[in-house]
Amino acid sequence: MIKFLLLLFGLVSICNCADIENIHAEIGNSTFQNTFESFENVREKFFQQTFDPTSDDPCVTSLAQLLSDVSKSKVYAIKVLDAWGKLESGFFQLNIKWMGRYYECINIKSTDFEGKYFSVFLSSKAYPLQLQIGTCFPNTCSDQNVSNLFETALKNVTVTVTPSQQFKANSPKSILGLVILAIVFTITFSATLYDGIIRWHRKRVLTELDCLDLDYATEASKCQKIILSFSALENSKRLFNTDQRPGDINCLHGIRFISMAWVILGHTVLTADNYADNLMFMAKYLLNTWSFQAIVNGTYSVDTFFFLSGLLVAYLGMRELNRSNGKMNIAIMYCYRYIRLTPAYAFSILMLVSIWPLMGTGPMWYTYTEASVKLCDQYWWTNLLYINNLYPTDMTKECFSWGWYLANDMQFYLLSPIFLYLLYRFWKIALGLMSFITVSSMIITGAFSRHTQQQPIVLTLSSIAYGVVNAFPDSANLTTVIKPGPAIETIGDPPKYSMYMQDIYGKPYCRIGAYLIGMAFGYLLHVRNNKVKMPKAAVVCGWVAAVSVGMSIVYGLYPTIHNMEFLNLDVAAFYNAVTRPVWCCCVGWVVIACTSGYGGYVDTFLSWKAFIPLSRLTYCLYLLHLLVIGLLSTTTETLLHLSIQYIMLLYCASVCVTLVLAYLVHLMVEAPVTGIIKILTGKDQPKQPVANHVYVQDENPLLDNQSEHDA
Repeated sequence: MIKFLLLLFGLVSICNCADIENIHAEIGNSTFQNTFESFENVREKFFQQTFDPTSDDPCVTSLAQLLSDVSKSKVYAIKVLDAWGKLESGFFQLNIKWMGRYYECINIKSTDFEGKYFSVFLSSKAYPLQLQIGTCFPNTCSDQNVSNLFETALKNVTVTVTPSQQFKANSPKSILGLVILAIVFTITFSATLYDGIIRWHRKRVLTELDCLDLDYATEASKCQKIILSFSALENSKRLFNTDQRPGDINCLHGIRFISMAWVILGHTVLTADNYADNLMFMAKYLLNTWSFQAIVNGTYSVDTFFFLSGLLVAYLGMRELNRSNGKMNIAIMYCYRYIRLTPAYAFSILMLVSIWPLMGTGPMWYTYTEASVKLCDQYWWTNLLYINNLYPTDMTKECFSWGWYLANDMQFYLLSPIFLYLLYRFWKIALGLMSFITVSSMIITGAFSRHTQQQPIVLTLSSIAYGVVNAFPDSANLTTVIKPGPAIETIGDPPKYSMYMQDIYGKPYCRIGAYLIGMAFGYLLHVRNNKVKMPKAAVVCGWVAAVSVGMSIVYGLYPTIHNMEFLNLDVAAFYNAVTRPVWCCCVGWVVIACTSGYGGYVDTFLSWKAFIPLSRLTYCLYLLHLLVIGLLSTTTETLLHLSIQYIMLLYCASVCVTLVLAYLVHLMVEAPVTGIIKILTGKDQPKQPVANHVYVQDENPLLDNQSEHDA
């Protein structure tokens, strides 16, 4: 019975009193010791409690029976003890989530007992770190029963209990998702079968005529074309087509996919950190390894996407304005853009709330997924209106939280006709207005950063890492559990402000600069016909400046991080204001140099044909990657034990699985929608060369700001 009660409060398991005394001797007279002793006192009080086997409360009755069976050494009761989370090795590596054995608990079934797993979170003012303990109770107990048990026994301790449940496959949302998925799959399969039959028949006929032309899509009726737009064969053929035509900016394919891979890497590390049993390892690695800055500074990859989107809007839009003598149908622009992007987006959100929860199980999966599902139940409509970066104001409360980028990009696209028209008619005024808005955005970002006392994101992460590393400093006696370092003490807790001022990362008025810089570079490429002539000295200086400044942005703060310092608030505000626009200028140089013939091996690599189909999948990759990362990180029964090798394996697995799913969503949703729109608007016919041997790309540029998808 003593062992059971020790397990009940998740502090020790099979360890004895001598183990506890050794811990006390190790940590000395500390707050943590007092907390430990308080837990011991609670256990002593609990020993005096008895559960009435005749109680009307079925939970109490089941617990009374369980305690009786523990004393009789019944196997199922011993399994309950074994399934509980225990004080584990690595506590001083911040292993403070003792998950126990989830599957052992839920598989315990006896005559009068069925196991039910609960996650119990304990925190107190004396012990600021939150303990998470996996517990196993009779299934007659509710989360309120378990919470009451802990609150009765533990004084001055905040208790939160979360039952680990299974998502129901027969819920209305799950049924709706399964039905829609089945319909989409059936249509795709039927269209592919139809396409295959036609191809087989045509090949046989053409073989008899000694002709090898199998391109029958342009000869089909409009109805047949719509059917074939759902064909996996036809869409795969288009996806893997790597023809590079004059007028295409080929280096963008490599830049786009590499940036997407960078996004996935950063999210893989951040997600894995939340479910690691050795968080201290990653914290020390961040503080002491300069190369790790490439991961924590992965947020600049998003600015690259904003830049590319703006570049393509201006580059393709100006070409179309030249063809149409300055005329553009803005309403059709907006409709095409919305219809082009929203179906895959809506499909991903639907999968998140309906089918994806059924894909995993385990002690962490339900808690991780339930939060996302609840937010999307409440705010899904903001995503489909592309206002989710403005409402709700807090990014952590958004449905599909990484959809903030799509909202910003759509809002910038809504403004693009103004700049396109001015660039076509009054280019000097347009560039002046774009410069003014970019500078204004930088000033707003810097002012908000200074007023809300914000450091660069990487320094905020490093301060958290420093707090983790110093949770248990190597000293003779601990006086506090968390010992803040100089970096944390210099800044204090920033005051709370409206998220419209506090959030300088996701709000459009702080991010539009990257988009407008992209438009300026796109206009330059257009007016120079993709060939900006420069002397050799300018080329050398341009490459040196772009590489050195770009590397400084990514790695320049490492000495500050390593020394565990913060920037002066004025310097931090300046850094937050200018680094993202400057980064986009560095990317812009790479694009200009590669398209103008000054890229060398860099252009050869970025224009590699293998990047073309990968680049076309980046939109679906962006939509799905965090779903996959969460699935791989939270469906384990125990916490992850991180190492660099494990992180790389997790990253590679995330990329590969996401690529497969992105390919499927592209075939079933994205490509068919694009094909149907092209058919209905008459844009499915082969394009003819235009002036200067520049070809119009797949879509009307004013109807879509991307020749291929960006994310």
